[in-house]
Amino acid sequence: MTPVYAIFHLNLAFSSVSIAQRKEVIERCYTPLLDLVEQQQLPLGIEMTAWTLNCIESINPAWVARFKKLLNSGQCELIGSGYTQIIGPLVPYQVNQWNQKIATACYQKLLGITPSLAMVNEMAYSSGMVELYADAGYRGIVMDRDNVMLALGMSDGRCLPSSYALGCDGAQLPILWSDTTLFQKLQRYAHGDISRQDYLDYFSKRAEQSGVPLPLYSNDAEIFDFRPGRFKEEPVKHQESEWHRLAQLFCSLKQVQWHLPSRALALQCKQDQHDKPTRLTSVQQPIPVKKQAKYNISRWAVTGRNDLWMNTLCHRLYQAIRTLDNEQYQRKLCEFWASDLRTHIGDERWQNNLTELALFCQQQATSLQQEPPPAGEQESATPVDSAFQIVYDDEGIYLTISHRFVRLVLNLRRGLSIESLAFEKHGFEPVLGTLSQGYFESIELAADFYSACVVVELPKEHRRVTDLEWAEPMMEWLPLQLKITATHQTPYGEIIKSISIDAAEQSVSVLFSLKNWSHQHAIVRFHALTLLGGWQKEVVVENRSGGPKAELYTLDCDVEHGQPASNMISCTTGLSSESGEIILHNSGRRLMLSWQPSQCAALPMLHHKICTPGALSRVLFSLSEIDETKQGSGDSLPFSLKYSAG
Repeated sequence: MTPVYAIFHLNLAFSSVSIAQRKEVIERCYTPLLDLVEQQQLPLGIEMTAWTLNCIESINPAWVARFKKLLNSGQCELIGSGYTQIIGPLVPYQVNQWNQKIATACYQKLLGITPSLAMVNEMAYSSGMVELYADAGYRGIVMDRDNVMLALGMSDGRCLPSSYALGCDGAQLPILWSDTTLFQKLQRYAHGDISRQDYLDYFSKRAEQSGVPLPLYSNDAEIFDFRPGRFKEEPVKHQESEWHRLAQLFCSLKQVQWHLPSRALALQCKQDQHDKPTRLTSVQQPIPVKKQAKYNISRWAVTGRNDLWMNTLCHRLYQAIRTLDNEQYQRKLCEFWASDLRTHIGDERWQNNLTELALFCQQQATSLQQEPPPAGEQESATPVDSAFQIVYDDEGIYLTISHRFVRLVLNLRRGLSIESLAFEKHGFEPVLGTLSQGYFESIELAADFYSACVVVELPKEHRRVTDLEWAEPMMEWLPLQLKITATHQTPYGEIIKSISIDAAEQSVSVLFSLKNWSHQHAIVRFHALTLLGGWQKEVVVENRSGGPKAELYTLDCDVEHGQPASNMISCTTGLSSESGEIILHNSGRRLMLSWQPSQCAALPMLHHKICTPGALSRVLFSLSEIDETKQGSGDSLPFSLKYSAG
């Protein structure tokens, strides 16, 4: 007998479900789901956010009462989520804690139960999520198997990753696997896209290969007998009830034994009891998510209607309420950080969201408008030698600025890009700058690789716009700072870049903005740094992604987060750092990159290509990517990055 289980995800905040459609979704999708449990005696897992549970209670309390009865009788199982569906790696740990704490209280209040398993929201996973769910009291998590295998470089589908996920500080949790192909096959059968025999043939093949319980389904409930109208190419509803087709199929499966998800996890762990806890991420895929490649972390970070602005504002609101013991505020912030506001949100709900945001910002005295990054320190209690030596080369291409703690060389011919940057703490060995054409032996890398330059790509127009042109710098001397600014005119607006050398902080900052920029369907990336010399090898990257501890990745293989996933999807993944810090470690030295997500919640990316005589190692920050959720609205935010020796 093949052990099987199924989990249905309920989400009334589904991006393209309107407020008016919620009652219909409960009637057409959620009620037939309980029928499967009650009438067909199928021990299903039912996952939902506490927000969805509250919403169902307000519309159809009889459904909640029926669900509670089935839970108490052990006929089905509640799978936890959170108060709202938040992309955990993109938000501060404290917000993730609020999201789980509020959810637990709600589950207890309405259902009298605390779930033992949690499904990772949107399957957006980082190692920091292990500590989060363990601290929230969960005894296991549900995560997509296929993308974890991709992250770990596992190509043999018959070989599963470890059944125990390892966190950043040694915490571990057993993990129950979801399976993208299995649940999509079931969806296609229900919609009439494949025949029953097609499905059964595939299931039989998987059953023969599997030594652990199989997840027949682990996705949305709202796609059966209901179409939100998100896509023109949505499948037409089957003339026969799709829920009825599912019931017939489930009951016709032979040689299977159904289990509640928690029981399936217990069976899996018993079979894999000798597995060692393993990190389920890698530097190539630091944040695995659900489904195929178009579902990468940029989907909720820098695409949508204006994800960058929404995330930035949420960070700003978090700073305003983080020290307040106010659950109402915490709830609202979790709602504003919900993933469904960042994809295919409809006009009505988007406008409602903006109205609620404006009201909440007014309560917190926080502006909806972008605030300029704070200026550097103007005063210091300790006197600091702020004498800067400024030298131009004979041809007027390079501008060298020296101070007792820093040596910075700027390329005026290439828009104030950084030719080299060296700190006194590193013995003035240049850490980042430009690798000129000819540095690498391979023709594949026969180009110039700059630091601190802006690149904007316009796919529809087959255009690329940069600030790598002659710059006429304007210098401004402040008490402890030297500020250099240049403006580059483009057909789409201005690119303004300012570089500040701060004697008090012993740091260099680069601020750029796209002023009056008229084009929104664009890929906007700040190429922050290219590592030089000894920094090209044995680099360890430290960042935080939603958990209480930092994650560490070694750059010891080829990495390309910004590589397009397809002609429609402009990148593959990213390296979240919700704290606004990334630290590069090399032979006891540190280089810190810091920014303020409350000013611009940019998405970091890594690029590492091993090639003689060393490696091309770069850090980029994306302000805009392109996928099928992208809608042009709002202005681009200015982004400021600080470099310091750590």
